[in-house]
Amino acid sequence: MSLRIAYAGSIQIITQFATLFTGLAFVIIITRNLSVEEFGLWQVLGNTIGLAVIPIFPIGYWALRNISRGEDVGKTAVYSGIISIPIIILGYIILLTFASTIFEAGFNSPILYLAVIAMVQIPFLVLIEPFKSIIRGTRPQFIGYSSLGFEIAKVSVAYYLVHINSLSLIGAIISLAAAQLIQVLIMYYGSYNRIRGKFQINVARSWISASWIPFFGFGVSRIFLFDSLIVALLAGTTIIVGLYAACKTFTSIVRYSEIFQRILYPKLMKDKLSSDVTMTLKLQTLVQVPLAIGAFMLAEPLLGILKADYVQVANVLRLLIIVAIFEGIENAVQNVLIGSEDSDRDINNLKFKILRKTWLFKLPLIDVFKSLLYVGGLAAIIIIFKNTTDNITLALYWGILYAGIVIPFTIFKYIAARSVMPFVFPKTQAIIYSIGGAIMVLFLQFYKNTFQWTQSGILETIIYIIPPGIISVGIYVIFVYIFEKDFRILVQNLVKNISN
Repeated sequence: MSLRIAYAGSIQIITQFATLFTGLAFVIIITRNLSVEEFGLWQVLGNTIGLAVIPIFPIGYWALRNISRGEDVGKTAVYSGIISIPIIILGYIILLTFASTIFEAGFNSPILYLAVIAMVQIPFLVLIEPFKSIIRGTRPQFIGYSSLGFEIAKVSVAYYLVHINSLSLIGAIISLAAAQLIQVLIMYYGSYNRIRGKFQINVARSWISASWIPFFGFGVSRIFLFDSLIVALLAGTTIIVGLYAACKTFTSIVRYSEIFQRILYPKLMKDKLSSDVTMTLKLQTLVQVPLAIGAFMLAEPLLGILKADYVQVANVLRLLIIVAIFEGIENAVQNVLIGSEDSDRDINNLKFKILRKTWLFKLPLIDVFKSLLYVGGLAAIIIIFKNTTDNITLALYWGILYAGIVIPFTIFKYIAARSVMPFVFPKTQAIIYSIGGAIMVLFLQFYKNTFQWTQSGILETIIYIIPPGIISVGIYVIFVYIFEKDFRILVQNLVKNISN
């Protein structure tokens, strides 16, 4: 077993679960104080900011690859990020200026006013990228610590501004910015020793000259951020976005299991061991099974925590949970494809004729096709059905399209990754985890049949969820501990390392 992946990943899992309650509390504060339409607008704003910070991705991309190979480029990464802040802000302002006519025509809400306020997040989001690259390559457990600080700050400020002072979307934006500041400070502490070197302008120039590679990759992936914008503009409302976003809130919990991939990528850059891939898939599946089953079986009360309006899209949530499992596998094998590449070691002599034959180029090209299918299909669905179908059904159609896009591409990438690195999928462990999951299903179904959930208050709903959640996960852990040797060894090693 790769102890670094297991230990660092488990630390992040523990901190992520610690943030689960604060993260859920934040979403509850937002959804309980905003209408479904306003919550949808919140998602649109978030995606807009996500598009604005795309220019910083080349720094994070190349810094992580260089740092994983032992190169001292921490200061270069951070200083490059600082220099890029005014450029990104200027680009964001230009984007809003050109988009003003479209937005005002498509929305009744003051989206441009809120988008300007949201600009306060940009400096923090820009700095997070280089710091994250340094930490992932050196001290990956600090990703978990920074996430914990982020979540605690976010919910604390939101409670005061949104719940107590009723600042609505403005309060939510300020809360997020304050939390991002805390995250930057924690990341700075975790990476301080790695940014004491010199600013290497030649390295920064090489990153800029080779920026088309991460732009191509990350830029393509960010096409998916257009989905909420497309739906809101074509449908003339953000209600559908709000319903869909409520479901994505809980699928993000299922994807906590992908944390182990943060350690896998730099490990592959350095060692290229197929055993690390197998270990990552094993740990990911171990965590993913109980999370997915719990969310699937308790879909209605989970959505009820946010607001009664969201319970009606429980089947959308169940569909997206299934998709989240495939997304976890897809992201893992993508790490294999790009983490095993060495053609970029000499960044100053990158040749397109060489790179076009590698997965650094082929993978983004595949994702271009995937993204265009997705956004094109989504636009077609909204145009065809918006006048004849209700918002709930449109949200379901959205989920069906997403599943139809993600699943086949995941299968293709898995086959491609196996051809690059002959890792072994942990079939035996997956069977054990599945049996443990089946026992969870039986218990949760018995619980639901015995104790009927009524759409009561938030406190009653939380009390309804917590006992079966804890008991079912406990049953799963005990079952796996008894029948899976590697899990027993992992637990013993973790206890030993944490105690030391």
